[in-house]
Amino acid sequence: TGFSSRADAKAFCDALTAAGKSCFVK
Repeated sequence: TGFSSRADAKAFCDALTAAGKSCFVK
């Protein structure tokens, strides 16, 4: 889904969470 690795998705997700948005990595 646009991420080269699960770690990249996790990092992006953490950034969203820090911004107050909900997110989860499948």
